[in-house]
Amino acid sequence: MSDSNDEQQSYRDHLVSARENASRDYDKAVLSLAAGALVISITFIHNIAPHPKDTVYVLVAWVLFAVTLVIVVVSLLTSQSGLLGAINDHDAHKDPGMQRQKLMTALNIIAGATFILGVVSLIVFAVLNLNAV
Repeated sequence: MSDSNDEQQSYRDHLVSARENASRDYDKAVLSLAAGALVISITFIHNIAPHPKDTVYVLVAWVLFAVTLVIVVVSLLTSQSGLLGAINDHDAHKDPGMQRQKLMTALNIIAGATFILGVVSLIVFAVLNLNAV
């Protein structure tokens, strides 16, 4: 019976590690993509459409990418704080609160959504201004 419990604990530990890796990879990917999209949009304006006829969409995209970057940084800080809180809860023999996890999940969803909206806005801007070239 002990081997079964050990296997279950080992599998659970594997799942926790996999989730941590996936979360870290997601944060890195969104952070890199949002920063890259900002660079690409600036390059597009500088080299391809130096006199855009409609800048509203690119300004919206920049704001959305900036919001994405801020949210990812806040999510990373929240994650660190959440881990410290979980350690403290564990040391005090208390059940860890799920509020931190819910907040981190919400921040990741919002970061993904603002990034996607920024990409859509950037695509609309590019389409409108490629015809002006």
